[in-house]
Amino acid sequence: MDSYRIPRTKFTGLLELCGIDTSQIHYYSSLGRWITEFVLNSAYVPTFKGKLDLISQQNKLSECYRMETIQEYDPLQPLCVDFKACAKHLPGHVIDALLCDCRANLQIRWSDALQKIHYLPAKEAIREKMRLIGLSVLHKTSTDVHFGYVGDDCINSAEEKDPVVELEDIDSKQHQLDPKKKKEIYWVAHKNWNTLTPQRMDQILPVADETHLVVYTDGAYNKLTDVLGIGVYFENDVLPAISKRVSYGRSTSARAEILSIYHALLAIVASLQLPSYNDLREYPAVPHAAVPSRYEEIWICSDSRYVIDGINENFSTWHKHNGKTRNSKKRVFNYDLFVLVNNLKSFLTSLNFSLFFHFVPSHSGVLGNEVANLLARAGTFLK
Repeated sequence: MDSYRIPRTKFTGLLELCGIDTSQIHYYSSLGRWITEFVLNSAYVPTFKGKLDLISQQNKLSECYRMETIQEYDPLQPLCVDFKACAKHLPGHVIDALLCDCRANLQIRWSDALQKIHYLPAKEAIREKMRLIGLSVLHKTSTDVHFGYVGDDCINSAEEKDPVVELEDIDSKQHQLDPKKKKEIYWVAHKNWNTLTPQRMDQILPVADETHLVVYTDGAYNKLTDVLGIGVYFENDVLPAISKRVSYGRSTSARAEILSIYHALLAIVASLQLPSYNDLREYPAVPHAAVPSRYEEIWICSDSRYVIDGINENFSTWHKHNGKTRNSKKRVFNYDLFVLVNNLKSFLTSLNFSLFFHFVPSHSGVLGNEVANLLARAGTFLK
């Protein structure tokens, strides 16, 4: 359930429209990744779960968007489809940083809850949970707490936003859902990019083997610190994973996504040990373990439709018009970074590598994408 982009009053109004008794909910906070943490009366949990199931059925939500409750989730672990599986592919210092960040965020979030909750039994329950895991109560927290990192599913610049319909189309003054509005909810679920079934996912994902190098990239933007992080995971394990903080002009999640691809390509080029390529001085941390020459194809997988379409479909037009759009002649945002990626792409192509830039849905259980996402998030607070 996405409570990040909807104003609090409209979100509670939407819950009431769906038949949920909001008087039973004492607190909620967005955790990002379409996940919201609720503090509600335990006796109301079965009813709450039933209401969410009914909403999913009535609006024919696909498996990716079906709403469900997870009472046994571990708030001290990073949000991930399967963190234990991902942790096997993460460097130790990245795991430590992620766990430390989760603990700090939880302390802030639950301390904020204690300030805003008026129902004493709920406050005592949170205090007891904090005591059991060794968290002290902070007495000063943000008045508007949001957690998680801005990724491709939450781009904060209008020119870079994916074409999804805002849920504000639903009239919060209605006492029952208009049939036409139900169709809008259904359309939102199926217009977004994350609607592929697991069977279809298996068909579109590239397979890493002796001739195919598969690389997953992701970018993250931490709004609180205005820091960009990138994550690069080489599925063939020919190069170490990359998790680092980056800075290149203004900070947006889209730029982090492009920079993650740039650094992935740069790491591959650096591993080929070709001193003639001048840009290598910009990436001194690249290990010099040569990428085996047997690789014929390089697949760069990203969950940013904006970036993948920019590389595959739009860059040639932008380049032809000197970094401007064809019709409006407006400046193309992030054109400088697309040029960097294209230069590396051309260089690798000249070495007889076949490059493919491939879109994969985010937060859909694709292991490589989940690992890259965690690496990128860690990159925002690694020094």
